[in-house]
Amino acid sequence: MAIEQNVSLSTIVSYSFTLELGRKRQVENEQPVAFYGKLVGLVTVGQDEIIKFNDVVTDYGKPYDNSSGLFIAPVAGLYVFSTTIMVEQNFDTHVGIYINNHLTTNIKLHGAEHEYDTMSQTVIYYLRVRDTVSIRHYDGTKSIHGDYTTFMGFLLYEDFGDLSGTSSVNTIIG
Repeated sequence: MAIEQNVSLSTIVSYSFTLELGRKRQVENEQPVAFYGKLVGLVTVGQDEIIKFNDVVTDYGKPYDNSSGLFIAPVAGLYVFSTTIMVEQNFDTHVGIYINNHLTTNIKLHGAEHEYDTMSQTVIYYLRVRDTVSIRHYDGTKSIHGDYTTFMGFLLYEDFGDLSGTSSVNTIIG
């Protein structure tokens, strides 16, 4: 193997060491995925209702279905999700991030007299193809303040698996 003159010895040693250990080199995601949506206006949501983000700003790879409010994973891998929720004055409520209809994390908000309340949650999950992520309200019927309520998700690392179709990453959600 020819070595270019501008390559340092430490680079060569590091490269050789990596090959000897059999490590895999990370490659770019073949299918980039990113979504960002906002809630517009004051929206009333009922018990166990999925919040449908009605102003989709970014939908790269088309993972978000705004008719159902579901982020649907187009490829397996590690995903990052974040949501920010705002409630009106004198309202309190509970929302959660759901994976395949299972509650995985909670957000509790309490808007005091003359004060709004805002809270955010950011998580990382391993998803399989067609797993769903949603933001769901589960505290009776309440109002969620739009314009300050958002939901976003993106593919951090695509799991290419192996030729047998099995995953190289442990599944978190069953």
